[in-house]
Amino acid sequence: MERFSLRGRAPSGRARWIALGVKAITAAAVVGAAAVAAASAVAAKPCVPPVAKQIPHNVTFGVVAGEDRGEGAMDPPIVQNDDYYWLRDDARNATDVIAHLNAENAYANCSGAGEETLARTVFQELVSRDQQVDVSPAFRSGKFVYYYRRMEGVPYRLYARRRILSGDLDGKMAWKDEELGSEEVVLNVSALAGDAAYFSVDFWGASPDHTLVAYAVDSTGGEVYEGRVRDIKTGVERSEDVMSNIVGNLEWGLDSQTLFYSTVDSAWRTNTVWRRTLSARAEPGTSPAPAVDELLLAEDDPEYGLSFSVSQSRRYLHVRSSSSDTS
Repeated sequence: MERFSLRGRAPSGRARWIALGVKAITAAAVVGAAAVAAASAVAAKPCVPPVAKQIPHNVTFGVVAGEDRGEGAMDPPIVQNDDYYWLRDDARNATDVIAHLNAENAYANCSGAGEETLARTVFQELVSRDQQVDVSPAFRSGKFVYYYRRMEGVPYRLYARRRILSGDLDGKMAWKDEELGSEEVVLNVSALAGDAAYFSVDFWGASPDHTLVAYAVDSTGGEVYEGRVRDIKTGVERSEDVMSNIVGNLEWGLDSQTLFYSTVDSAWRTNTVWRRTLSARAEPGTSPAPAVDELLLAEDDPEYGLSFSVSQSRRYLHVRSSSSDTS
């Protein structure tokens, strides 16, 4: 699958304290001397960093009864105390952890108070050096050329294509404007993201018959994706073909009705490769036939993980099992 690896994040990585304290500063500029003195007194108050509480917790390294720690795990095991184990929150919803992070943010805001003007100046300088309007080199797939555009003031890329109207396709790398049809939007990532605080699109690619586009969305930052399929011509999402909790890449099969994807186990190891047969299109007024997922391969060895790719002809699927801990 010809594809770009797209990280369509909004430019929200600026320091959190950039926009903080603006209201207080504005108020101090327009109120009387008493308010200015009060604001100065508040500003003079020292910033106190939060101190994480310590809760003893034993962590076992090595063999644990009832758990698969893999071959070569330490036996006998070693037990170490971790006073800050409570800060581990895989579910991202522990109230005490969230409260501590909020306290850390408040400390950062306090420490950066009074530097808002400098922060804005630095940020604007960084933005001024970024080429916000840009068009990528186009690549050919079938009778189309695909590319992306970046537009000023728009946080995400727009992926598009144009049909090749004339010219020799074999070996040609560039086309004149008059040799191409009008632009057709494949993915408008800004429209997909909406007002999401985090939005990342990866592993997108058009089907071999160029009627559909498959792409993966991460809306949490956890690098676990939701696979989606969209009709390029109509822009309609095929909700019946959504794939949950996928990782790695998405690859089309030759028939344009098959997708290959992978998932992870509880240890975050890519341990399975699946084949998804898309739901059959239904006649108007009838329900589509459901999509079918078939497990092609599972890696049971906890020291190994799977990756895959398709051959250029799309007739073969290459699956690789590898380990970073063995030779």
